[in-house]
Amino acid sequence: MGFYDFGIEGAHSAGVTWRNINAGLSLHIPIETLTAHVGLGVGLTRLSTESAPASTVGGAHFLGGVMSRIGGNVLARFDMKLNSQPGTSLFFGMGLVIELNGSSANDNAQ
Repeated sequence: MGFYDFGIEGAHSAGVTWRNINAGLSLHIPIETLTAHVGLGVGLTRLSTESAPASTVGGAHFLGGVMSRIGGNVLARFDMKLNSQPGTSLFFGMGLVIELNGSSANDNAQ
């Protein structure tokens, strides 16, 4: 079963500002008490520097990581995302996933 992923990232440092919005489709694979996920997606990055006008570039990414249930419908998520355009970058992130329908929380309790 596929899942939709959406994200927003951004940074400002040394006169460079960038913002990225992305969407993708991922596959979740249960492995004992963890859930691995892999996916592909597309994104738009807006990049500006002090010496050049702002530009918007489209790109793609590959995503992989693991999730672990903390309790109820809340999971801890750890990601690694390889982006292409503008330039190639590797992103490591972590955060929380809150399941809105709660169906998979009940499935794992059996």
